[in-house]
Amino acid sequence: MAHCSFQHVQLKAIVSVVPPTKVDCSASKEFFASEQLYERNKTVLGLGDRYVVTKEDQLTSLDLGYAAVKSLQAKANLDLSKIEGLVVATSTPAFLNPADSFVLQGRLGLPASTLCYTLTGLACNGFLLSLINVASLIESGALKNCLLVCTDTSSTDSSEHNIHHFSFADSASAILLEYTPDVHDMNFVTHTQGELYENFLAPAGGKHIPIEADIVNRVESDPKGNEWRLWDDLSDGMQVLTFVTRSMPKIMQELLELTQLTYDDVDMVAVNQSNALYIRTVGQITKVPRNKLCSAQTFTRYSNTASGSVPLVICDQMQGLGQCLFMSSGIGLVAAAGRINLQGVQNFGVEVMPEIPKKRSRAEEIEYWVQRFHQING
Repeated sequence: MAHCSFQHVQLKAIVSVVPPTKVDCSASKEFFASEQLYERNKTVLGLGDRYVVTKEDQLTSLDLGYAAVKSLQAKANLDLSKIEGLVVATSTPAFLNPADSFVLQGRLGLPASTLCYTLTGLACNGFLLSLINVASLIESGALKNCLLVCTDTSSTDSSEHNIHHFSFADSASAILLEYTPDVHDMNFVTHTQGELYENFLAPAGGKHIPIEADIVNRVESDPKGNEWRLWDDLSDGMQVLTFVTRSMPKIMQELLELTQLTYDDVDMVAVNQSNALYIRTVGQITKVPRNKLCSAQTFTRYSNTASGSVPLVICDQMQGLGQCLFMSSGIGLVAAAGRINLQGVQNFGVEVMPEIPKKRSRAEEIEYWVQRFHQING
């Protein structure tokens, strides 16, 4: 397992933003065999509200990320002209090319000297794994500060006629990290099993199976009527659970040994908010005391927002805390654990996106890019 330790990187400020459209879990009732089964799952999984992008508002992860950075700028009195790095973590990029970080740099008006890159496909591990990258840049002296933007529109990854659709929602978090001369320990442990990839992927949409006419109208259904398309997520829940139960105790034990901490030494242990059952399971197998384990209230309020899941827990449950431990598992292929000191962090909580930017309709957007093609190619 990989061990990473840093001493001079400080998380300075954080804010999370969700889109304005709020829906509740009752829309998933039709995919359960009975009302009784729905109510049972609602309780066990902690189903509640979701904030999602819609076809009408045309919002993307890029728009949510922009809104999060602008909110952080206003609340923390942040001078964007002094930003040296911008890292975007997303599994739902607005563009395949160029990277969303480049486009976001332009929209924000960050200096041309800003180091920008995007990390994709990390799912719920987007925050912790990206944080390793950002901390490495700052600790090495390459950057004095960096904006980390964790943003996903996960509700768009599954068919609306699929029960799993109602476990996912959308958010963006903007996090400012800076170099500090004081010792400010930050530690991580990771465990990856990429050989399991066939159990957790969206088969189509990349270069492996491009979206072409032969799959556009192909829809598969299970006996309960849940629909699936080749570009939707394909996830084997039992394999995910097996990976989690094997990996999480190991990485948490190694993190405790690496940091020479016990659970008594930390204020809270936060787990990515896949659902309430997942949080309880991870807490039990890693032997976290119940009074130190984050609750599932963030999932119930906002659902699973992939790379924004852990930052949402920080914004929703962890104001005013100090030493904290974190665990996350990304699509059953990677598990990560980290120690982060939140003391002194400007934590601005979670806010609903105040306004939707005026955008071209889908038809207008398509026509715009067709015209750009003809302009470029004469």
